[in-house]
Amino acid sequence: MFIHERLSLRAFLFLCLGVFGLLFYNSTARAYTEKDVTGGGTIEGTVKWAGAIPEVSFFPIQKDIEVCGKEPKLSPRLIISNDGGVKNTVLYLANIQEGKKMAELPSTLTLDQVECQYEPHIYIVPVGAEFVMTTSDDTLHNIHMYGAANYNLAFPVKGQKIAKKLRKAGVVDVVCDAGHYWMSAEVHVVEHPYYTVTDKDGKFKLENVPPGTYKLTAWHEGWKEKEKKEKEGKIDKIMFSDPVIIEKEVKVTENAVLTVELEISDK
Repeated sequence: MFIHERLSLRAFLFLCLGVFGLLFYNSTARAYTEKDVTGGGTIEGTVKWAGAIPEVSFFPIQKDIEVCGKEPKLSPRLIISNDGGVKNTVLYLANIQEGKKMAELPSTLTLDQVECQYEPHIYIVPVGAEFVMTTSDDTLHNIHMYGAANYNLAFPVKGQKIAKKLRKAGVVDVVCDAGHYWMSAEVHVVEHPYYTVTDKDGKFKLENVPPGTYKLTAWHEGWKEKEKKEKEGKIDKIMFSDPVIIEKEVKVTENAVLTVELEISDK
């Protein structure tokens, strides 16, 4: 019995060491390494809407009309150009291990609150960067961040600034808990610089990509209203559908431009 228990204990310890080693290997294998890129290529293209364009939500203003305005706010969660380009889609290389420096990542590190809307709506921020939040509105806002970062920050004074470091990679949902239920933004905290956001025409570009085969991923936040919660007869919170994610294998060759067309639909 004693020998059996010793063997079982030894087997258990070996199993634990094996699992730890596997986890350690996986974590280090995913680490991004900066290097000078020689012969880098470019991935560019457009994200288009496929099918009938859905009806876009308008959100009625319930308070602070002297700051927010009287007219209902158009949802920023799905913006389609006249040519069908989809704005605010995040494009990135999901499996890249090494490449250009993080300093080459174009990023907006300041979130502003303007007429009761976040500007811009989508952010890309490097892990560990200082993320500055401010307000141009002369009314109370309350930034509630959850997901890869969790903060609950009051902004009672116009021009106030608060800075927080975003230490964990992932997506951060941003809403206002001060009665402005329509306000929302998405922050992507990233570990490498091969991220970008589509412009008003749905166009994007990833530059200085080392030659190789990659998984190009398109991420677009959900826009369908799943649930609407009310409090004292007023809208308190709106829950939206999950993000739409599209993946495509791409091959980048030395000093070449690869054009990629992607489609998002209501299906």
